[in-house]
Amino acid sequence: MHPSASPDPATLVSDLIRGAWKAQAARAMAELRIADALVEPGTAEQVAERTGTHAPTLDRLLRTVAALGLVSYQRGRYELTEAGARLRSDVPGSDWGAMMMMPAPWTLATWHRLPEAVRTGERVFEQVHGESFWAFLESHEEAGRIFDAAMARESKDRQAVALVVAELERSGSTTLVDVAGGTGRLLAQVLAERPGSRGILADLPGPVSGAAEVFEAYGVSDRCEAAVCDFFEAVPEGGDCYLLSNILHDWDDDRCQDILRRIHEAAAPGARVLVLETVLPDERDGVSPDSAPVHLLDLMMLLNFGARERSLTEYAALLEAARLGEVRLAGGNGPHLVVATRS
Repeated sequence: MHPSASPDPATLVSDLIRGAWKAQAARAMAELRIADALVEPGTAEQVAERTGTHAPTLDRLLRTVAALGLVSYQRGRYELTEAGARLRSDVPGSDWGAMMMMPAPWTLATWHRLPEAVRTGERVFEQVHGESFWAFLESHEEAGRIFDAAMARESKDRQAVALVVAELERSGSTTLVDVAGGTGRLLAQVLAERPGSRGILADLPGPVSGAAEVFEAYGVSDRCEAAVCDFFEAVPEGGDCYLLSNILHDWDDDRCQDILRRIHEAAAPGARVLVLETVLPDERDGVSPDSAPVHLLDLMMLLNFGARERSLTEYAALLEAARLGEVRLAGGNGPHLVVATRS
């Protein structure tokens, strides 16, 4: 970034100090379903009636989120902005789940232990909550539902789908195995764009149980099947393309190698392996404000899993150690696709 484009130091620090407050105001908007209530613009009194809130206090919150750009205010009436509309809970694939999860008390409790994690280099989630991240989601149903909604953000999906579809077209692959693909939303979206392809969803029993409804919604039930598996033990055979979407960043290098070995065993020579992740800049690229989101995500991986985000060089090393070669990178801002070939 050119120095003249940088904010002055006082403004930068002030914005950081108030950053948590901004997130909490936006999360309150999400929790109260204010964006849902503002599909039709209204006064504070009208919105309070729709949301079951105290009108004078709601007006204070609405003015705050208006200042943040999530609603607009004119002649006594509030209206959603394009940004605020992304917080509707009644629209599949919105940012509502992410807004409910990232500033949530249980998430922030883990972030408060960041200094300890930096001192030790170890995850702290279990110290804070008494169980692993995944066990926590199982034992706290509401948190689990919010996490699923956060992972199904349409804006994230659109970029991911475009990258995977482009690679399938480039390689001519016809059978995509989505390893640990949850309920199969990403797989179904890809197949909807690729009528000639088939898909296999591979995951644990819980996520797989919801796959049939997703496949039906996208009209791909006749070209998709679901297989229950633990990717540390085995993955389905028969695919000419294997996808790992936001999986490897949850695990340390040794566990990543275990997953990649199972894929190497199942895939035929020449099969593609697609790793869809947010990639850290390589050392030569340095650090800039544009890379702040992935660096923050890297810290979250440390806190929750004792894991990390990786650069292309680091992903290449992981894939090559698993006897996967011809590593290359596709994508720009947002998610990246690291492509390798089964030797």
